[in-house]
Amino acid sequence: MVSTRDPETGFRYIICASCPNDGGDGTVSRIDRKDNVVERVLFCCSTCGKEFVVKPEDIFLT
Repeated sequence: MVSTRDPETGFRYIICASCPNDGGDGTVSRIDRKDNVVERVLFCCSTCGKEFVVKPEDIFLT
């Protein structure tokens, strides 16, 4: 799982997105990079098991 840490509290947040097919929770399954630049983040749905891509504004922390 890909996460980020809050520097003030030390709490770790997991990067997630909702599956466009069924609304299930998705966690990062793959990050495509080119020359150290993130080009695409793929999520995998915990309900249907399919990979999907969302717009950056649809990514959230949990």
